[in-house]
Amino acid sequence: IAAEETGALGLALLLALDRLECGEEAFVDIFHYEAMVQDVLATDEESRAAGRGRLAPAGSVLRLAVLPVRDFESGYLRSRQQLHCGEDIQRLARRHLLLEPRGLFVDVGAYLGSCSLWAAAYDERVEALAIEPWSVAVEALRSSAERNGLASRLHALRACVGDAPLRLHRVVRSFDSPNLYSPASPLWEVAPSEGSSSPAQPARGVGEEVTCRRLDALVDRRVAVLRITVGGEETSVLATAAGLVEKGLLGAVVSSYPSRSAVRLLWRWGFDVEVGGTAVPFGDEEVLNTVLTKTSGAWSHSYLVGVRRATPPTSSGAKPVEEERSPASPGERPRR
Repeated sequence: IAAEETGALGLALLLALDRLECGEEAFVDIFHYEAMVQDVLATDEESRAAGRGRLAPAGSVLRLAVLPVRDFESGYLRSRQQLHCGEDIQRLARRHLLLEPRGLFVDVGAYLGSCSLWAAAYDERVEALAIEPWSVAVEALRSSAERNGLASRLHALRACVGDAPLRLHRVVRSFDSPNLYSPASPLWEVAPSEGSSSPAQPARGVGEEVTCRRLDALVDRRVAVLRITVGGEETSVLATAAGLVEKGLLGAVVSSYPSRSAVRLLWRWGFDVEVGGTAVPFGDEEVLNTVLTKTSGAWSHSYLVGVRRATPPTSSGAKPVEEERSPASPGERPRR
């Protein structure tokens, strides 16, 4: 057999064996020891009261539906056997979800729902709304909720979230890999709105069309924690929560890909802000520039955290917060 044929046969065999390893089910361990420590070390009475009555934190195993391909999220769940939900997100959720009778965790860009599943499994008083535009991921998430008895408190909604007029258009959701050796990842490909003269971008692979809506049109109740991970367009999504903020229905936000525009938006809304674990005083552009530079290479692993203040923010000597608009075109970005 010629060397070329041998190489092609070997590659085909390798890909076949690789596919066999990509099972459609994963088992992950959930331990609540962090929650126990948080309750014990709580420094304020409100947080301690929220944690009282919880059963002793015990480990449990979740049986999850994943995709039969080597995308990053499915591979992470299969190999590491733990949910792909950062400690910063969990820490914020533990502080806020139990401060009200039915704490709601809203997860925009949920994908397979690691953070939504974590929130729903954390405590039976918590509800989760997972918003994801890709139908395959939504079906997998719904299956995971049903398998683990969480379907009554974890709801998966197939939807795209975006601000008007930028995001009220059709979006093509496709699944593609740049080469044989890279994990396949879902991609956004923006299509023009109806009546637009702009040519549509070519779709990669098999795509889906989803109409974007504002978050404050999809959710009409108090949100204890809002998590946003959409591959770089977090500010556009955050802006659509303005209606919730005006009604006092948004308690805390945690977002990937921190940006100056998102921080300024939270400042205007009266939120205390942290970027990458560093507090950024209201209106302090110098500190903001420093922390954004420091975290610029962290991609989705650096978080912007905003918590609504009880009183309006004041600024001593800080420059006025200028409004900054989102970029006109989101372009195409892989999910991280």
